[in-house]
Amino acid sequence: MEKKILLVTSIILTGALGLACEDETEAASSKSTVPKTSDSGDTSGEDTDNRDTQSAGQDTTGDDSQTDNKPPDTSTEDDICAEQDFTIEYVPTRLMILQDVSGSMTEVPSGTTATKWEQAKAALLNLLAQWKGREEIEFGFDLFPDDGYCGVAEPVVQDAGPGNILAIEQFVEQYEMKEGTTPLCKAMNRFDKEGWPNYAPVFTDAEAASYLLVVSDGDDTCGGYGVCGGLFGPNFKKLTEKLVASGIKVIVIGFGTGTGSAQLNSIATNGGTGYNKYINADDQAQLQSALESIASEVVGCVYDIEQPPEGEVDPEQVNFYFTADGKKDEVIFKVDDCASGQGWRWVDDTQTKVEFCEQTCERLRSGDVNGVKATFGCPTIIPR
Repeated sequence: MEKKILLVTSIILTGALGLACEDETEAASSKSTVPKTSDSGDTSGEDTDNRDTQSAGQDTTGDDSQTDNKPPDTSTEDDICAEQDFTIEYVPTRLMILQDVSGSMTEVPSGTTATKWEQAKAALLNLLAQWKGREEIEFGFDLFPDDGYCGVAEPVVQDAGPGNILAIEQFVEQYEMKEGTTPLCKAMNRFDKEGWPNYAPVFTDAEAASYLLVVSDGDDTCGGYGVCGGLFGPNFKKLTEKLVASGIKVIVIGFGTGTGSAQLNSIATNGGTGYNKYINADDQAQLQSALESIASEVVGCVYDIEQPPEGEVDPEQVNFYFTADGKKDEVIFKVDDCASGQGWRWVDDTQTKVEFCEQTCERLRSGDVNGVKATFGCPTIIPR
C-alpha cells in the first residue's frame, strides 16, 4: 500500500483545456451547441448538411432561421466552460507522541521482566520503524517530566516534521530514565499555541491535521498554575477543548495494568476524535497494537491547492476526478461535511485545502484508482 500512496501523492495532476463540462460527467450542466438549419420548408428531419448535398440549387448560406421544429442556436463560447488543470499537493498528518517517563514507569509489572519504560520504548521503536521512509505521517516526540520532578523543558524534544524519525529513534534509544512525578497537564499545556507560541511551532501550525497522542500510566500529580491548578486540580476538559479549537486533536493511551483514570477519560472524551475513552494497554504487545492502529487511522487525505499561473482558483468552479486505466474519469462530488464518508470538502475558510472524506480517501490509499485530476473553470459538481 505504501508505494501506491506515494504514487498518488506525487502525481502531477492534469486536465484537458477547453472541455465542456457535460463531456466530463453527466452530472454537470451546461448548454449544448445546436447546428444551424435552413428554413427551406423541408420537414424530413434531415440535418442542414445533408440537405445542402441533396437539394440541388438551394443556397442556405447565412440562413439562421429555424426548421424541423428545432430550437434556434443561442449558444456562445461562454456556454462551454473551458476547464484548466491545476495541481494539488498532499499534506501529511502530524503526530506528536507525548510519552510519560515518570518514576512509576520504572516499575516491572507482574508476569514480566521488563520495566514499563522498556516495554514502551520497544513499542515506540517498532512503530517508528514501520513508518520510516514514508511520507503520510510527520512524527514528533516529547516526554514528561524531564527534570526528575515536575519540570517540562522548552523546546520540545523533537518537533514534527518530515524525515525526523531517525532523530526520534536515537533519542528514545539513548534516553536514561529519571525518578520523577507526573506533570501531565503542564506537558499538554505547552502545546497551547496561545500561551507557548515557540513550543513545537511546526506541530502547532494549523496548516496540517495534527494529533497529540498522550501515553501515560496514570494521573497528573504536579498541578500548576492556570488551567493546571485550582481547588479541584487540573481542568483537562478545558485544556483539551482549547487544543482542539486550535486544530490539535488529542488521543490517549493508558499504559499499564490498573491505569483507570477519570483524568485520562476527560482528555479522551474532549479530544475531538472517535476515541472518546482512553485506550487501555496493559503490556508491550497491546501498546504496540494501539500505536499501530492509531497511526493508520489518523492518516488522512488533505491536499493543498496550488494556484495556477493563469490566476486564482475560483472555489465555486473546482472539480476533482479519480482516474483509472481504461475507465472514464470519475467525478467526486463536493459535500459540506464528511458525515457520509463520501466526497470532498473544503478544510479551511480560505479554501486553499481540500479533504477527501473517509471512504473516498480509502480508495486513494488502497490503490483502487491511479490518481486525481483537478480542474477549474466549470461550476463545482454537487450531489442532486
